Formats: sequence, C-alpha cells, structure tokens
Amino acid sequence: MQLVIADALRERKFRHELFPGSVALAALSEEIVTHVLQYEVASSIRRRQRKEADLEAFRNAVAVIVANLAHLIVFPGDDSGGIILPLGHARGHRSSDLPGFGKALKATVEALQAIDVLTIVWPDNPSHAASIRPTRTFRQQVETGGINQPTDFDRRSMIDPVSLTRKDIYGRREEIPLPSAATEALRAEVRLFNAWLIRADLGYEGPEKIDIADRLLRRRFNLPPNVESPCLDYGGRLFGGFWQPMKRTLRHHIRIGGEPIAELDYGQILPRLAYASTQQEPPSGDIYDLPLPAAWRTERCVVKKAFNTLLFSTKRLRAWPLEIARKLPALGPDERASVARFRKALLHRHPALRPILETGVGHALMHTESQVLCSVLHECLSKGIVVLPIHDAVLCPVSTVPAVKMIMETQALHVSGCSIPVGVEHL
Repeated sequence: MQLVIADALRERKFRHELFPGSVALAALSEEIVTHVLQYEVASSIRRRQRKEADLEAFRNAVAVIVANLAHLIVFPGDDSGGIILPLGHARGHRSSDLPGFGKALKATVEALQAIDVLTIVWPDNPSHAASIRPTRTFRQQVETGGINQPTDFDRRSMIDPVSLTRKDIYGRREEIPLPSAATEALRAEVRLFNAWLIRADLGYEGPEKIDIADRLLRRRFNLPPNVESPCLDYGGRLFGGFWQPMKRTLRHHIRIGGEPIAELDYGQILPRLAYASTQQEPPSGDIYDLPLPAAWRTERCVVKKAFNTLLFSTKRLRAWPLEIARKLPALGPDERASVARFRKALLHRHPALRPILETGVGHALMHTESQVLCSVLHECLSKGIVVLPIHDAVLCPVSTVPAVKMIMETQALHVSGCSIPVGVEHL
C-alpha cells in the first residue's frame, strides 16, 4: 500500500551508522530478517536465493533500518513524523555504496512494510524524499523486548565524517564525490572532535528520554549552484550530537562534567563576515535593524532570514522563497513585503554590501564561520575544556565561560580578521 501523507510533523534523518547494540535488538532484527525471507518465498517475490554477499548486505540493511525505527520509539524527541529515507532518488547519495543501501533498498523496505514492521510515506512533491514510520506491531515488539536504553544501540563509523552536497533541479540535496585535496585532513579533524566528545563526561537531568550517547559530528560542505567543480570552499558546518536538534527550552538540563551549562554565541556573524569581506566596518547597533514597516520590525527573525537569503542568493531575486514568504508579516496594500522593498531598505542601512549582495557570497561566509568554530574546538580541546558546538555557538560548563568567551573572540579575529562579539546566556 502506497500512502501520500502531507502533515507538519517533524521528521528526522536516517542514520546509516546506527546498528543494534544489545542482544535484544539484534535478536529482533534477525527475527525480522527471517520473516522477510519467509514472506518472499510465500509470495513468490524471489525465485532465486540470494548469494551469500547479497544476503549479508540485506541483513545489514534490515539491522540498520530496525535500529533507526527502534531509536525513534525509544527516543522520540520532536521527530514523531518518522524518518526520512530516500527510495525513489537514492542514486547520487554516498549511502548507496553501503551494503544493502543500493538498488535493492526499495524492495527491502517494501517487504518490511508487507510484514507490518514499518509504513512507507510517499511524498506528493518531487523535491521531497520518502519516509518510514514504525507500525504499532513493531512498537509493541520493541516495548515488550525491553529495548529502552542507549546501550541498545551501537554506532559504527561507516559514514564518511565529511560530505559534499548540492541541490538538484528539484531542490533535493545530492551527495557528490569529494575532491581529494585536503579531504583526509578534514576527516582526521572531525574524527578527533568525535573521539573527544565520546570520552566527555556528559549528562542529562531532564524528564525526557535523551540518547546522550549520540555524539558523532559530521562536517557538511555545500556546492552553490553557480560553482561547477567540486570543492570544499563553501559551507562546512558541523552537524550531529544529541544537543543540536534538542529544543532550546530543554538544553538547560544538559550537564558537562556534572556542571550546569551556558550558551555562548557569535552575534550577527554572517553580516559581520560580509563586511569583513569588503574590508569595511559595519555600523554600530543591531545590523538587522533596517528602515522597514513597523510590522516587519517586530519580526526580527524574519528580517534576519530575509537578510541572509539575499546573501546566499546567486542571482537577483524577484520573489521570496516559499519558506520566507510564508513567514512575512501581513502588510497593507501600501506596505508590500516585496524583495525590492526589502533590498532597498537593506542597502539604505548597508550600502557597503551592494557589490556582494545576491552573488552567493553567503556560502563562502558560512565556510569562514565553520573554520572559526573548528578553531574554537581545537583550542578548547587543547585546554581540556569540553564544549558542544551548535553551528555559530557552543555550550560549555558555567565555570569555563570566561575562558571559552576569550577563545571564541580570539579565534574569530585570528581566522576572519574581524572582531565578532560573543553573547553569553546561562541556561
């Protein structure tokens, strides 16, 4: 049965490194493998037995899918919408090189649906991927099997810690082969960070179930549409770790070395880096404070998104992307929320940005931002201070706030050549 479901539930990304880590979950995975093989025989789907290598690849795919579904049940977070798993356009993704995740994946997932392990949610938009959700039957198997702890899951370093993607004509992200230059050094750097975080004394004291063993980071580079040759000069943010997708209101439950934490973040880092690229100083005050209608001025987060959209756009915009248009305040007929009006207001306050606006410079600026954060992590690691990165911010123990703030300010100046203020919020 194929479903098309359109809802607002948040979905999480499929984790190819996630495997059964306990006897109970491994036994459930093998039981499901047996049921699928029996189903294939009974329904005459396969007329020939799999070769030994193909059977091992199939077992691997089932184990990873089962681990992802069980993890969603045990640690649901806000991801109740399911797990994104591309089935119709997996080609071009590096994950298709993993055992069982090539051309045979779609048939495997459909068989798991047939034996009531999961439900496939097929998208009604070509720019969206399919997703999977655990069935009630599978949920009962997990609960009755006593699968409810972080130790029920294992993470294997099968996935490259560095990735490079670009959007296709439908807006879907496709992974493309990494250029060889400097890639090994970047992989070694991310693995160093991951080894450091795995050993860190982290805790969570909140009421929700959080998998604090989920600590692996991955550095993601993006290729802008106006760049042909693969390179690692754009994007590069670190993604991963249980703390990143966590609701901001829950992060105060995190403990590092038994201590409460604080969040330190760079203030308005992208526009400040934009000014640095023009070798000019930004005006004093809030960079996002633009001469706009009153309805806009109360929506600072929308103004910020619109500002950054013009930094990232590789061509002159005539209409806002849908994600921006949906969030714009309702204005009267004499106060249209047009791109032209916003651009005029931005350049009135920031004329120095005219030469770089809508040239795609944002992708390069984000790369600089990621280099700043990686430098901060190296410095903290060398000083024995554990910090948890969140793009342009870090979480750190409250006792280390002065030291981490100094490190962040120093590294921003060293890497980018400009001073960037660091805000502190005790959680």
